[in-house]
Amino acid sequence: MKPDSGTPATPVQLNAAFWPLFMTSRVMVRFIGSFICFAVADEQNKLLLVYAHDEAASTRPPSLEAISRAFPVSGDRARAFGDPRELPLPYSEIRTVHSALCYTYQAGNRKIMLLVPGSSTDERSAQERFFFINWARPDQEQVQRVIDKVQDEFGEGRIHVIERNALQTRVLVQLPAEARIDFLATGLHLRARFGVSEVFPVHCECRTA
Repeated sequence: MKPDSGTPATPVQLNAAFWPLFMTSRVMVRFIGSFICFAVADEQNKLLLVYAHDEAASTRPPSLEAISRAFPVSGDRARAFGDPRELPLPYSEIRTVHSALCYTYQAGNRKIMLLVPGSSTDERSAQERFFFINWARPDQEQVQRVIDKVQDEFGEGRIHVIERNALQTRVLVQLPAEARIDFLATGLHLRARFGVSEVFPVHCECRTA
């Protein structure tokens, strides 16, 4: 698939553990042509993450203009799907998606990341990975420390707060192909391409993609 703008795609590695936290975030659902589009936004509406599920083997994913019209603001009729039977397509079709192409757009002050299933074989060695990190009853200073460190190590715009409240904070990490994050008993281990692992003694639930 290629978008109308010709924006190059970044292959990303997904696994089934990504979807539970994605689908239980505040999700917006729209139909764009033959696509069923699921979207979550950050708390300031500066990031929109869209997964476009194609029902008709289309040759092009939804355009930036179509996405912007379908999701003009964050939280508009958004809901968390606590029961997979409530989704407009079988959850089994979503959770078997293990790799995707990510198209990134800048629309004013808003960053839009569009995920569509599929990745070419010759790109797999350079695939990025996505992490959803979930804190229950978070220490906000600790959360901010992790956010700042990821930004310092991997660059601006690599981590986004998707949901934040007194009981829960969720962040999305866009991890470069050469970087690594591990969650072990001792805490969070961060490692850049040539860097030494740094350990943060944090407790959080992580879902990777």
